[in-house]
Amino acid sequence: AESRPVDGPPTVIPLTLLKAGHTRARERLLGEGSWKAVRLPASFALLEHPTQGPGLFDTGYSHRFHAATARLPFRIYRWLTPVEVAPAEDAGAQLAARGVAPGDIRWIVLSHLDPDHVGGLRDFPGARIHCSWRAWEEARGRAGWGALTRRILPALFPDDLSGRLHLLPDPAGPPAGPLGPALDLFGDGALRLVSLPGHAAGHLGALVRTTNHGDVLLCGDACWARGSLEGRRRTGVHRLIAADRAAQDETYDTLTALRREMPEVMMIPTHCRVAYDAIGED
Repeated sequence: AESRPVDGPPTVIPLTLLKAGHTRARERLLGEGSWKAVRLPASFALLEHPTQGPGLFDTGYSHRFHAATARLPFRIYRWLTPVEVAPAEDAGAQLAARGVAPGDIRWIVLSHLDPDHVGGLRDFPGARIHCSWRAWEEARGRAGWGALTRRILPALFPDDLSGRLHLLPDPAGPPAGPLGPALDLFGDGALRLVSLPGHAAGHLGALVRTTNHGDVLLCGDACWARGSLEGRRRTGVHRLIAADRAAQDETYDTLTALRREMPEVMMIPTHCRVAYDAIGED
């Protein structure tokens, strides 16, 4: 991360919200609605910075998920999390169809290391990969059952990941409202990373000043749907699988405070159908 001071107004950048595959779940298990099965997008964002070049926040699933879960113990992940993704839905393929070659992507920020966020990493061989040191500390060297229990699929990581990985310190800069201390990734106010702990170790969100959607919080899996921030909907699978349930409860409180105190910020959870329908592109 750069540390130069911000001179003048913050940089603003275009944001394009896309999805790389879907998973299926029962609404009630998400803390919403009925017991009907619904398709949840695995969204990711293209962020086109004027000096740092095009980058991504997360990468969604990829067709490699099927090979990575072909054998035990990782096949259990496939049984528990039904995934629908074809090669044409991979992040790299979708960007290429929009005129952005995979080699053009210069940087990627990962909210955390679950398969629906790192699935496309192998498609971007030239990108510097930013993630929390806490996330990598939890995942590094894991294999077999030790990886599965932390929702890590090592086969999705590029072979040269360690050489391209930039481990981020805990955000400790000026606070972004109720989100607390922020890490200004490029030192220009365009992309401020914040801690949203609970779901996974080192979970990060990105507060982005965009040219086309105002201020946007890409909040990964801090919550699965904006509707789940209502107190009565905080139970369900999302809380059951949290790495730290107490921290996740606090993060829900933080996001609720954000909606109350900064309603102008558009909150985009990775799997929220309502949020994706608002600005996502097909």
